[in-house]
Amino acid sequence: MDKGMVSDELLAKPIRVIFVNGDWYTDPSMVKEAFLDHFTTRFRQPSCGRLKLNMSFPNRLSSDQVGDLDKDILIDEIRKVVWDCGESKSPGPDGFTFEFFRRYWHFI
Repeated sequence: MDKGMVSDELLAKPIRVIFVNGDWYTDPSMVKEAFLDHFTTRFRQPSCGRLKLNMSFPNRLSSDQVGDLDKDILIDEIRKVVWDCGESKSPGPDGFTFEFFRRYWHFI
């Protein structure tokens, strides 16, 4: 958190009460211990190593498919996709719909 956006008064306020497993702790040493336990557990090294896959993947791309992925995308291909999708659908999390892209296509 950017310190410039938080008042010094707020930064200086200690946490006096904490709720853990259905119990309220008000004793400062218990609050401190609860935080220490939580973050020690949270950031502990995993007890087992990462999962390793010891197999080959049978589905591989052919050289033609790899070539298709590497080739340039044409504006006409993008336009066709935009016009083939439903108007109210949004291709991304920004909320701009295909109707928006169609309406302002000449600017894009």
